[in-house]
Amino acid sequence: MVDLSKWNLTDAFTGLQAACLWCEVSPVSTLVFLASHDKDRVGGVMQAFTAALVSGKLRGDTASNPRALIGNHESTFIAREELMRFAETMGERPRFLFDTILPASASEVAAESPDGPKKKPGRPQKHDWNGFYVEIVRVADMEELPATQADLVRQMLFWFSNHYDGRQPAESEVKKRIGDIYRGLKATGWEPRGPKMKR
Repeated sequence: MVDLSKWNLTDAFTGLQAACLWCEVSPVSTLVFLASHDKDRVGGVMQAFTAALVSGKLRGDTASNPRALIGNHESTFIAREELMRFAETMGERPRFLFDTILPASASEVAAESPDGPKKKPGRPQKHDWNGFYVEIVRVADMEELPATQADLVRQMLFWFSNHYDGRQPAESEVKKRIGDIYRGLKATGWEPRGPKMKR
């Protein structure tokens, strides 16, 4: 299985990289190099990308892909946010796009151990999702969660803007995470009553 923790900082993928990661297979440069048992799965996702790119349901950058003219989109670059939007329309949440708290690889765990070497700092995440969740916990504890998801989405977009010089993630990313929180709360028996989610 591919080490997804190495890909969660990538902002754009080739169509084939994204198809491989979607199936949790190590990315290859061409479908020919895939093991036979992975070709059908990855090929199916790649075909879904190709159809969506051709129809306009998925947007990609074909500037560096001369084969796009003949319908080959293995080398077409697709932005992370665009892939996330497309995944949501398909009702899927592939881990390389949506799991922001991926487990560390064995080498990273060893590097962080007291006897091991210090891990070099990597490229920071584009948005502070850990801070986002901490702020939601603070709001729930100190202020009360809004009864509607839309109110919390607006509040958290405002929070991002205030704390990160106006930089905000896509509203769809915030909506998805907050939707997961509210669905999880409701599944445990919580219901919105007025301004706060109460048991």
